[in-house]
Amino acid sequence: YDVVCTWNLYEYYRDRLETEALRGLHDFLVLASNELMHLEMGGIKVDIDYLNYLTDHYLDDLDVLEDKLQEIAGRGFNPRSPKQVKEYFESVGIRVASTNEDTLKALLEAGNEEKFVSLLLEQRKEHKLYGTYVKGIRSRLYQGRVHPTFLLHGTVSGRLACRNPNMQNVPRESKIRKLFVPDDGNVFIQGDYSQAELRVMATLSKDVWLKEIFDDGRDLHSEVAERFFGPGFTKEERIRAKAVVFGLAYGREAYSLAQEFKIPVPEAQRYLETFFDAIPELVQWRRNIQDTVLSQATDLITPFGRHRRFWLITDENRKDVLKEALSFMPQSTASDICLSALTRLRSQLGDRGNVRLPVHDSILVECAKEDEADVARLLKETMEQTARDVFTDYVEFPVDVAIGDSWGSLE
Repeated sequence: YDVVCTWNLYEYYRDRLETEALRGLHDFLVLASNELMHLEMGGIKVDIDYLNYLTDHYLDDLDVLEDKLQEIAGRGFNPRSPKQVKEYFESVGIRVASTNEDTLKALLEAGNEEKFVSLLLEQRKEHKLYGTYVKGIRSRLYQGRVHPTFLLHGTVSGRLACRNPNMQNVPRESKIRKLFVPDDGNVFIQGDYSQAELRVMATLSKDVWLKEIFDDGRDLHSEVAERFFGPGFTKEERIRAKAVVFGLAYGREAYSLAQEFKIPVPEAQRYLETFFDAIPELVQWRRNIQDTVLSQATDLITPFGRHRRFWLITDENRKDVLKEALSFMPQSTASDICLSALTRLRSQLGDRGNVRLPVHDSILVECAKEDEADVARLLKETMEQTARDVFTDYVEFPVDVAIGDSWGSLE
């Protein structure tokens, strides 16, 4: 009876996968799941001495920050208590509905209680890093390693997700990344797709100007900065141009740019319009995505066959829905390109190394120091060739390679 029922289910889902054109996606995800199983079992080593150092470091920093906050708000003040934070604001004539980060940043921008709010934001940031990546890592150690779980369906954006611990959310520039190290005598090698989501958007939209930039190996952010400010642009102006470029992936608007850089909204709008004039195909592609979502005529479907649908669109959620829709295609596609490369790597590495961690558009590999040149070459070639094989040759997907003795020292 069990065999008969299992066979009936197999036939039902086999036919349904074919009918809904999901067979390719299913088989890809099964393959990826089988490879990620090896990463979960292998885990990644933690530097225990450095973990002990971080514990003392963060606890000392938090004590100092909390002392400074108590000097302002009074002895006994607990910055982790929303009730006490609200009571302090009320005592200085400020009423807030919430004490979340957005509210605190709004107060900071308005010049209200700047010292207190700045200290509170820093305390929360340090406390979160300590709780999640110092105390949290220690609680998940097993024989000196952590073994994160990877989720193929853990995000609405289509990206690979991770938990217990979430290794994909470790801040890039933080001290935390130095916690993760290879075994003695080994090194870490990381391959990172350069501007993967932008290259996905350029391909899906068949944008001519972006293709020329990528084909010629030119600096996209500098080219955009020159359009905004002329050839003599400053470092700060290049940072503004970079923010406009990366905002493409999620529909960033002029008001958000104006808030970040403390410039008038019309000036931020001019940046957007100037950039959009250079990329008409991509602008039209974005418009087509939004029209598809608002008409609800069909799902958004990536080149890998992932679907994203929005069941209910209201006046209240319309803006957020459209931003999610714009980010879905590049984020999901770039993640699946990287995941495809990962599925090829383990068999190609053989006994020369082990894949330890995928992070969105990058792959971290561990190998013996004497094999680093060979493995670095294989990693770069495999990732670049995979992008051509499974996605496109409309633009190249170059990979930057870094080598180091910890995750935080890759260079």
